[in-house]
Amino acid sequence: MTPNSLLPLVLLLPGVAGGLLRAQPPAEPANKIAEAKYEVQSRRIVPLNDGTGRKLILERVKPPMPMPAPPVVAAPPVDPAVRATRRAAWALEAKKERRMLSLTGIYYPNGQTFLQWFTPGPDGVWQTYEAWTLTDLRSAWLVQEFEVGNTIYDIFPSVHPASKYDQRRAFPGPLYFPEGSPGFRLIKGDPTHTKSIEPIAALHKIYRQEGPALTQKWLTLRAQQEADAAWRKANPPPITDIVIRFAPH
Repeated sequence: MTPNSLLPLVLLLPGVAGGLLRAQPPAEPANKIAEAKYEVQSRRIVPLNDGTGRKLILERVKPPMPMPAPPVVAAPPVDPAVRATRRAAWALEAKKERRMLSLTGIYYPNGQTFLQWFTPGPDGVWQTYEAWTLTDLRSAWLVQEFEVGNTIYDIFPSVHPASKYDQRRAFPGPLYFPEGSPGFRLIKGDPTHTKSIEPIAALHKIYRQEGPALTQKWLTLRAQQEADAAWRKANPPPITDIVIRFAPH
């Protein structure tokens, strides 16, 4: 399969917000709903005996007043030209085939990544495909979906660092991919079944074009998660009682 056989290819990336790493708790949402006020009719307190001193508080409250029905707001009229454009786009997408790509990857310290995916073979029976690559796909979850020709692939990747168990896997030796090559070495699966190889080749093409940006977004998000985890560890939430409120019908 040649690189040209993957055209046209469209990459759809979700937006990833940047910003400084968190050094304080997140701000309260602007539309936070205020806690409702209840008229307590009876209360029962049960110690939890979990070593924290917390209690389970059961409160019977007066049934709240029914909420008024929200006003009915008429939908704004849609421009006929906009409606026609949307329908044309829906009709075009309906003609495309949508496939799911479940990809597992194991990233090794030497920069090599072992890939495994499952796809229907030429006879329709699901087959296992395996390959080695030098492309770091740990940020592949940012891709979400992409198109190859008339097929839309929804990708569900799970790429993680190698564990001690994974270290037992035999390496294929030095990997070298010259310019114009697919960028991976297939070690299991039918190499002549283009439909099974197509999404992996397309993913590598995406990384040749967008790899640095994807990796940078992934590193920024990971650093943000680590900063959030450190803040939560240094600022644990206060221990509070568990309150359950109920009202008779």
